[in-house]
Amino acid sequence: MASHKKGLLVLSEANVSTVLNKLSTAEILSTIGKALRTLSVSQDTKPSEAVSKRESDELATPTIQNPLRITTSTPNHSLLYMPSRLGTSSTTSIKVVSVPRRADDQTGLPATTLIFDEKTGQSRAVLNARSLTAVRTAQVAASALALSTSTNTQKAKTLLIYGAGLQAFWHARLVSSLSRDLKEVIVASRRVTPRSEALASDLTTLFRNEDISVSSCSIEEAASEGGHASRADIICCCTPSTVPLFPCERLKKGAGVTLIGSYKPHMQEIDLVPLAQSGRVKRVIVDSREACIAEAGEIQRLLKDCDISEEDASQWLPELGQLVNGQGSPVDQTEDDLTIFKSVGVGVMDSAISALVLQKAEELAEYTEVAF
Repeated sequence: MASHKKGLLVLSEANVSTVLNKLSTAEILSTIGKALRTLSVSQDTKPSEAVSKRESDELATPTIQNPLRITTSTPNHSLLYMPSRLGTSSTTSIKVVSVPRRADDQTGLPATTLIFDEKTGQSRAVLNARSLTAVRTAQVAASALALSTSTNTQKAKTLLIYGAGLQAFWHARLVSSLSRDLKEVIVASRRVTPRSEALASDLTTLFRNEDISVSSCSIEEAASEGGHASRADIICCCTPSTVPLFPCERLKKGAGVTLIGSYKPHMQEIDLVPLAQSGRVKRVIVDSREACIAEAGEIQRLLKDCDISEEDASQWLPELGQLVNGQGSPVDQTEDDLTIFKSVGVGVMDSAISALVLQKAEELAEYTEVAF
């Protein structure tokens, strides 16, 4: 990213929305995919080899820097801090997400990304990252599902989404593009709220020119015997749940399931243990193995209760970046096996999508510049 000599560029939620609507799904997919591939390669490389080898660079710097997030708490929110550097685009940034601590909070996930000028060290731009977080997460989920060898996933007719926020909307928008046979989108939430009603309205508008119906239900209804969870071809879980959202034994053969809502050890959206013990799940695709082992309750329980060693964890938890790099593939899946993807979010994904949006915003003059 070129050095910036202007004032601080501020991208509001409206600015970001305008830019996102100008970007194609292919552009977003390519950007996030490259970041994850670079991350996986860097983690398989010795630190001495990951450093730039330019002889003229006296202060050689790792191309990828992606420390685990840290958290602080206020009475109403948990604030997640995600710093990262993506050297391939010369982008250094930090994203801060405010996660409501109360279950009845309907404000969503406020988020801000600050991008720095790598030459001067000064702040270059600040972006409203509420939508960016949802877009980049939904995109990697769709990319993971695209690796499935199951006909039920590739030709999905029914998509079930747990959640009522932006994550749910973008998962519906991007995951629905995987199947031309999709006929039904169902949104499951704990109760009817203004947010869930707005989501249903937005999705109805989104699919108004397609033969896709949109309906909503309670989480309990979806989890019931013969309910939506047992007949859905793809299930996207976008909630910070501390208990499984549905009985895993009821999942349809060959279904695809994405888990992006839980991000702490006490949280879990699904119980992976009986699925692994029964052989229905042979691996869980992850965005970052290190981050998921450190933070995801579903993964920690899987490794502990199934007695999976640290050495075997690399086979059980292939990274999405490795798979798209051709470093292993879920070819041993049968038609009936489930495709599971777990993401806790990694900083380089935020650096990648923020750099792309900022570049496009500058082309469109879609920002406010302030002296700083």
